[in-house]
Amino acid sequence: MRGTKIKVEYIYHSGYAVETENYYMVFDYFKGDIELPDKPVIVFVSHSHPDHFNEDIFKWTLASDDITYILSDDIMVPSNGRIRLMGPYERLDFTDFSVETFGSTDQGVSFLVQVDGASLFFAGDLHWWHWEEDSLEEKAQMERDFKSEIDRIRGKQIDLAFFPVDPRLGDHYSLGGKYFVDNIKPKHFFPLHFGDNFEIINEFINIPMANSTHIHGIHKRNHIFEIK
Repeated sequence: MRGTKIKVEYIYHSGYAVETENYYMVFDYFKGDIELPDKPVIVFVSHSHPDHFNEDIFKWTLASDDITYILSDDIMVPSNGRIRLMGPYERLDFTDFSVETFGSTDQGVSFLVQVDGASLFFAGDLHWWHWEEDSLEEKAQMERDFKSEIDRIRGKQIDLAFFPVDPRLGDHYSLGGKYFVDNIKPKHFFPLHFGDNFEIINEFINIPMANSTHIHGIHKRNHIFEIK
């Protein structure tokens, strides 16, 4: 992404806005303050869980004449000229950007987006969901499923990664994020799925990692980052 300037804004929970030279992208918005700029807008939704999807996003057509929706196909809306539905392991190529989907260890898809010279990976609910109440067999299956999905992404160059760091997992909150950073080696890492628990991000930043990925701390809603 040499020479590419990107603005990243944390909206809330798993919601982010990413602005490049030619596009404004919104990922998994379900609530929070957001203002659409005067440029083409692409809205991504990784799955239908209510903390990742809000039907109000379809009202944004009133504010933007140039808006495209790229949604997981578990969301029950009709596909049309503005709305494109994608399942896992599919690809869409547009004039000057592309979208590739991978799977999830919960529901829906994860996205790999190539746009304006940058590569963005948005995990959605792809995570190592290690719940204490699960059986040993369920935990082992989750680990296999998660690592298998990461193997599909291995080797992809990723500039910006958005990945869950969920405090509900207790002592295991960092398993998925650390494994992703150590194996995929994105240049920048932005946490998802933490609500307003900003303290957990500071804890994650202090975990030793196997490479020099820049893990971004978040201190408030609508925290803005300038990436060059």
